[in-house]
Amino acid sequence: MKIIAPATLLVVLAAPLALNASCPMHPKAPPELQADHSCCRIAQEKWEAALAKIAPSELSLYQVTSEWQTQSGNKIVLADLAGHPQFVALAYTNCQYACPRLIADLKAIEYSLPADSEAKILIVSIDPARDTPERLAAYASEQELDTSRWTLLNGAPGDVLELANLLGVRYAKTPTGDYTHSNIITLLNAKGEIVHQQNGLGADNKPTLEKLAKLDS
Repeated sequence: MKIIAPATLLVVLAAPLALNASCPMHPKAPPELQADHSCCRIAQEKWEAALAKIAPSELSLYQVTSEWQTQSGNKIVLADLAGHPQFVALAYTNCQYACPRLIADLKAIEYSLPADSEAKILIVSIDPARDTPERLAAYASEQELDTSRWTLLNGAPGDVLELANLLGVRYAKTPTGDYTHSNIITLLNAKGEIVHQQNGLGADNKPTLEKLAKLDS
C-alpha cells in the first residue's frame, strides 16, 4: 500500500542519516564524543515528530490506494497530497446551480487564508465521464483557480463513490444527465484525517477557518 509520496518519504527518511563529524555516530567523530549520543537522540526525535505529522493513521483518507488524474494529467494517489491541510469538495463542471456556489464558498475560504497558509483545495469530480483532465484544466482556467493551491481530480466511478462515502457525501445521476449531490466542504489535516465539515451552501466559514488555524498553530 502506498501511503506517503515517494519524494516526501525519501526526504523524511534521509533526515536522521544526515550526520556531520560532530555527531558520535559519524565514522570520523573524535573518540571523546563516542559515548555521547544526545545529538543523535535529538535528531531521531525530530525525525519521528516530522514523520508523525504526515504519516496516515487508520482514520486517514490517504489509506485509500486508488489512482487518480489531476487537471494536468498527472497520475496520483491521495497519499501524494499528505503534508498540507486540504479543503475537499465533490462537484462537477456542468453543474449550473449548486457547484458554482460551492466553488464560491471555497474561494471565500481561500481569500480568508493567511498569506503564509499552506492549505490546499481539492475538487473531486462526480462526473468523471465528462470531466476529463482536459475539461478540468479548462474549468480551472474559467474559474481563475490558482493551481498552485487547487487540484481537480478525475477518477474511476467506483473510486469516486468510495471517496464520497468516506466523506459522507451523497450524489445521484438524474435522467437529464445532471447530478443531485450533498454540498459539503471537508477539512483534512496533513495526515488526511477529517477534522471539520462545513455543510450547506453559503454556510458561515468562521468555524472552518478556526479549525484550520488550530492545525497551523
